[in-house]
Amino acid sequence: MKKIFHKIVSKKVLKFFGILSLFGLSLLFLSVLFKVDPSTTHVNSFLIPDVLNKTYKERPPVILVSFADGPQVFYKNQFSLTASAADKGFDAIYNYRRGHFDPDFYARNKHILEQSRGSGYWLWKPYFILKTMESSPENALIFYVDSGIILKKSLTPLLKKFESSGCDMILMGHGKPVPLRQHLKKEAYTAFKEELTPQVLEHQNIWAFFVAVRNTAENRAFIKKWLNTCENADALTDSPFDKDIQASDFSGHGHDQSLLSVLVALSPQNKIIIPRDILRKEYGIHNFHRHPEEEFKSPLFIAAGIPQWISTVIWNNVLMVKLRQLFSEN
Repeated sequence: MKKIFHKIVSKKVLKFFGILSLFGLSLLFLSVLFKVDPSTTHVNSFLIPDVLNKTYKERPPVILVSFADGPQVFYKNQFSLTASAADKGFDAIYNYRRGHFDPDFYARNKHILEQSRGSGYWLWKPYFILKTMESSPENALIFYVDSGIILKKSLTPLLKKFESSGCDMILMGHGKPVPLRQHLKKEAYTAFKEELTPQVLEHQNIWAFFVAVRNTAENRAFIKKWLNTCENADALTDSPFDKDIQASDFSGHGHDQSLLSVLVALSPQNKIIIPRDILRKEYGIHNFHRHPEEEFKSPLFIAAGIPQWISTVIWNNVLMVKLRQLFSEN
């Protein structure tokens, strides 16, 4: 009798926790849908002052720039970025692809752009940033982010950075600053007219999957210099490379990032560098860069601000990834 009673109680307890778990999962999925639905987003009057001011007042636009090329997953990454950015404060979004190059520029740099690594060693990055700057109003704020980024938070804190005196460019550094010499091959030193002094080489290395610039003549000249330096294949690419002449603490050439790091070290004025982990935690710039083998993992929960471990366990487990793949094929 006692065993039967325990069995009945156990079944009821299991049923109760089963219902409770199902209810909890339902609430979780609903919260995700509510958070990523741009049609119900609160209209922030700081980001869109027009909502309060019914009279005309000119203001420079805030523009998002990204680039996609290669396997389909990289275009899907760009789709996800665009969706996450829709209600964050951008006035315009430019999704660039290979067909958007100027024909003369492409022909001149074909030997770099048709190399597989980085879809042309990331030469397209300064090119499309500059292209956007040249076609945008003065003082427009242009945010370049890699297509694998998910924007989890409003742009408000970053835009307020630009309001502070002495900020015309926001860049991303390592969590713990790393000297740029560790990521700059010696063969690239001659690409710069300026002397790369020990002080310059000690300046922190820059991650270039996030670059935000105010569109000014000075910044256009800076980005153009970055582009021109990147057009030097010997400086940008992995060849030539002699491991015997590198700095003792050299850990690998960072291509476009390394060349940008030098230019920032040579001209640090009006530039703010935010550590990568701070940019992610406080400003919501989250890297969810999928490669072909991860094509059917989804950033949806990440975009809603759900912790990554919950996203992995519930939304990107093996079963969900397989189901996503099956549905995408039909």
